[in-house]
Amino acid sequence: MATVNVTLNPNDTGIGNVLSNGNLTITNTKVYSSVRATHGKTKGKWYWEVKWNAGAISSIIGVANKTYNINTGMNTDLNVRSYAGNGGFKYPENTKYADGWLIGDVIGVALDLDKYSLTFYKNGVNMGISHTNLNVLGEVFPMISSMETSSKTLTVNFGATPFAYPIPSGFNPYIGYDINRILIFNNNYLKYVSESWLTITSDSPTESDYFNGNTTEEMALIPESAWSKLIGDVELCYYTDNLSKTEASFNIETEPFTLAEEWEDKTIKVIEYTDDLSQTESTVTFETEPFSIYDECGDSVDVLYYTDDPSKKSVELNVSTNYSPLDELEDPELIVWTNDTSTTTKQLDISAIPRPQLVIPMKDIDIKSDSQKLVLNVVQFGLNPTTKSIKVICSVDQGVTWKTFKNKKWKNINIGDLANVKRNGIAPSEFNLISMLDWIKLSPIKRIRFAYYLEQDDVIDDIKIESLISTESSTTETPALNSLSIIYDELDKKYSGLMFMDTTQQYYTSSIGEILKYLDMGTLIAGQTSLDIKVKLSNTYPFDVKNIKLWSEHNINGLSIELSKQTNPFIAESELFYEQEMKFDSVIEFYVRLVVDSTAKASSGNFDVRVSAEPI
Repeated sequence: MATVNVTLNPNDTGIGNVLSNGNLTITNTKVYSSVRATHGKTKGKWYWEVKWNAGAISSIIGVANKTYNINTGMNTDLNVRSYAGNGGFKYPENTKYADGWLIGDVIGVALDLDKYSLTFYKNGVNMGISHTNLNVLGEVFPMISSMETSSKTLTVNFGATPFAYPIPSGFNPYIGYDINRILIFNNNYLKYVSESWLTITSDSPTESDYFNGNTTEEMALIPESAWSKLIGDVELCYYTDNLSKTEASFNIETEPFTLAEEWEDKTIKVIEYTDDLSQTESTVTFETEPFSIYDECGDSVDVLYYTDDPSKKSVELNVSTNYSPLDELEDPELIVWTNDTSTTTKQLDISAIPRPQLVIPMKDIDIKSDSQKLVLNVVQFGLNPTTKSIKVICSVDQGVTWKTFKNKKWKNINIGDLANVKRNGIAPSEFNLISMLDWIKLSPIKRIRFAYYLEQDDVIDDIKIESLISTESSTTETPALNSLSIIYDELDKKYSGLMFMDTTQQYYTSSIGEILKYLDMGTLIAGQTSLDIKVKLSNTYPFDVKNIKLWSEHNINGLSIELSKQTNPFIAESELFYEQEMKFDSVIEFYVRLVVDSTAKASSGNFDVRVSAEPI
């Protein structure tokens, strides 16, 4: 295994830290001041030691990501995982973990990024696993931080010198890294460098030949134009000095294509071999994009039928389509005539399958920082289980651009092409396999907008997005129950929760916090008070609630948001409380108005009205 020089980073250290001893010793005199190491890790099993030399024991050691603030980051920050000397607490949980430290103690740190766990050793004694959720942090760095202003001195050993205690089995010194090199075999063993292929050797490659090969990072940057210059079979030859690695995998990404594009105007032969003497025939099934006979044949089709049955005098051909003569008419008028004089009113019922549509909320969802996974629960009634009736796409720029997740990568997707969204959007089963690390790669600030592609095969189909939740906390603060149902055959949206509606029964929000419609108050001038706007609060939970509280939130200077239970007179309050029980499917009406201060300056923005309640 190769090594790299790892030290505490003088360019990534907080105020009040003094580094010495080749940047391996730190003396600290400032509270919440930290230092990270020069190199981070994302995979592998690594070990290093920290010795408490002198001074106060008010230090913490562990790992932190780049988001952790080295000058003000507290030990309870969710971007750090650590073990404290005074009291033996672990953070950010702030719970008892092991014994505290004494001067001269050596604390070993075992970082397992294969299982995303962290274990500490005190003077060679295993203190047990402290943390198991490092996957949410991304790249992590060894970290030392102070908990008070008293002076303290610690020295870290990343493995450049012998450790004080035996390294745990299966772990490597933190200074180590795997040598991973790849040669491309195409008649000769090649390396891609300086925008061209360089021949390394024509014979079987030696270890030194592999050292001259491409790294995995370099492989990912080789352009498609370079690969297209290689003719014939191509082999990827992978070398590593990691004895625990038994296999390697490569993902080859291509532009989307279809067999029709590749085999257009060509004859396809499927040749099957079997040693089963009883088998007399085979069936080959091709899955294609949906098409109609009319698309392929046009207006005229001749059907030729042959049989050697002399008794058959005629044949019947049944063609089943979803075609209607009404499709041929523009703006048709339906005129009905009857000679039935018993009634003056006739009713005509028409059933139709609505077109596929993309439901796009108007607001992002904030994912809680302690979430470990997002789970999308979908229930489908009346649908063929193999039908791809719902897909999800994501946006991190407020709906300007959209992305899907394919082959473990986020890719752009055009929402103007619904067929493309249907084909390449994220299926619920795929959605639930996306790791929190991948969600963070998509949105480091953990703010995402989701859109839903919906399609049905029959008028009785029912597609329900039951919930979008995380395994640790709800994805939105209000309402508390995360549930969204879309009853597609009614061309309407129904929800479960405490929902805001306007006077025409149109919902302002979904129950997972997505904005469906804004309460537009228009433009107000300084010193003006808006009209009273009636809003309805509907309980669509399958249970009753009590102790209902309404309040508003905003960050617009000079604006006051007033709530009232009545309009004449409007009794302005910042919060409304309802002690009565709210039955299922019942409604509470309240009023909202805005008051602009006479000294307010020009501004714009949005405000939120929030609700909380207790289930009965």
